[in-house]
Amino acid sequence: MKAALILIPEKINGLLNDYAKDLEEAWANVGDGESLNINLSAKVGFDKHSKPACEVTISFIKEKIKGSVTFNWNDKQDDLFKLVKGIDDGLKKDHTSMTISSSGGKSVTLGDKEAKR
Repeated sequence: MKAALILIPEKINGLLNDYAKDLEEAWANVGDGESLNINLSAKVGFDKHSKPACEVTISFIKEKIKGSVTFNWNDKQDDLFKLVKGIDDGLKKDHTSMTISSSGGKSVTLGDKEAKR
């Protein structure tokens, strides 16, 4: 174990050097009030041959991904959704279907999608 404790800092430095460019890019993406978290870990145990083994790991987020969706709604939409569901359920019960297409080329099929046309 003593040898592993001596080698762990050396391996950590090696990882930091190996990922220096990526760390610089990650740091460049950090905004005001944010921070760059660099996680370094060492796991000491035995390999599949029962020999002492140590795994040293580095992890960090290079690029922050943030997504959002903005939408408007109307309280009457709930009534529309209930109406469409009723139509869909009725068409399924009758083993029929109905396809509605928009001028933009998108379409939706209500009812029994396997119905013969």
